[in-house]
Amino acid sequence: MTRALLINLEDDEERRAALLEDGRLSLLWVERPDERSLVGNVYKGRVTNVERSIGAAFVDLGLERPGFLHGDDLPGLSDDTTDPVAPPPIQDLLEIGQEIVVQVTRDALGHKGPSVSGHVSIPGRRLVLFPGLGRKAVSRKITDEAERKRLEDIVSAVPAARDIGVVVRTAAVGAGAEELALELDELVAANAALVARTSASRAPALLREESDFVTRAVRELLARAPEGSTGVARVVVDTADGVRRAAAALTRASDVGVVELHDGPLPLFHTFGIEREVRALDDPRVALPGGASLVIHETEALWAIDVNSSRMRDADSLEATALQVDLVAAVEVARQIRLRDLGGLVVVDFIDCMNPDNRTKVEELLRAELAKDPARMRTAPLSEFMVAEITRRRMRSGPAHAGSVVCPSCRGRGRTRSPRSAGLAALREVRAVLASGARHGVEVVCAPAVAEDLEARVALLRALEERHGVPVRLHADAALAHDRFDVRKLAPAGRA
Repeated sequence: MTRALLINLEDDEERRAALLEDGRLSLLWVERPDERSLVGNVYKGRVTNVERSIGAAFVDLGLERPGFLHGDDLPGLSDDTTDPVAPPPIQDLLEIGQEIVVQVTRDALGHKGPSVSGHVSIPGRRLVLFPGLGRKAVSRKITDEAERKRLEDIVSAVPAARDIGVVVRTAAVGAGAEELALELDELVAANAALVARTSASRAPALLREESDFVTRAVRELLARAPEGSTGVARVVVDTADGVRRAAAALTRASDVGVVELHDGPLPLFHTFGIEREVRALDDPRVALPGGASLVIHETEALWAIDVNSSRMRDADSLEATALQVDLVAAVEVARQIRLRDLGGLVVVDFIDCMNPDNRTKVEELLRAELAKDPARMRTAPLSEFMVAEITRRRMRSGPAHAGSVVCPSCRGRGRTRSPRSAGLAALREVRAVLASGARHGVEVVCAPAVAEDLEARVALLRALEERHGVPVRLHADAALAHDRFDVRKLAPAGRA
């Protein structure tokens, strides 16, 4: 597998980074200056509320909204342990006014503040430092036993403070002992600076800010190298300053040959043929080979993904068609979850397969594809009705939310009333307002499409005027969404 990292910095209002695997879009980051991700930032916060009913606390970080700290994310409670004793309730561990060091694990979204954890980590290119963890480990995503043993031996031999934990990332595959030791020295120095700043600061305070966009993209996206990849053949950036920052972040990256400056006539993402695919991430429908498709919708509680066979009828039987569609869909479902950075509960409704062996094939492929995702997730067994349930922790505010607003027409429902339906609703409202005593008449301010529908009902409007002896006026406002209207009582003549 060949991999390339594209970093688009040409527009100051939006920065984008795309990871391509064998020429196909695999991961996408989007960040705007006014919506910069806080994930990775370390704060000294103050507990403002402890909610024992949900086992969580709220922490003042000095931001617009407090951070949400679940009891499972307190140090010492979620470490691997064989002790079956239940952890103490959160109210026995935290109290209002207490200062605590936390790290942002998920950005704020909607009315929810950022999620934070008491487990602080300092990430590097090949290693992650965990102050207070006190053990060394190798990522479970490195499955080659010989390489795991080699890395375990290297990291075990590297001296570090007893209370500092180290996890070896997948990007360390093939790295030498000297490279890892140098990186660990840098991380230990960063932790020492964090400790010193913690002692000198009063809550709420920002103790450590994550690196700039280019450095984070290089470090995090290239750290996700799956086993079997041939490294990163290219890192392409479209500004000279971005090239310098990317090269600095890759000083000891032996798997990267060249950092290139893109200066062609076409924009970077157009040159690599992914701009249209990036724009398509706003579309709820995703076409699959052969005519099948996925339909992706967000609800208040979950993301729903429906697999449709549509016109796909290439196989010899319904069962064979279902299996063929589901296998193709399993690969694309995992990819879309990753690209759109879907978070929370994701429910996938596959086409029914009656054969248990076929259901097993779909589940195994889905799990294998989901394993490529850098985000933390859990997957329930595929149900009898071919429904998959996945919980996933968002990495950041992904394309599904970055730069978007709730549609003023549908208000998040995904559908709007037809002009005919809206016109009928406006007519009912006119009747109600007149019946309540509009002594000087009413005015209907509405979208042009609704006004056209009401004009077609002019006989009904005139009948209402005659019955109540007051005028009914129409005013079309092009600024209104196409199903909006407002019925207002008219003021007496000569009054505003």
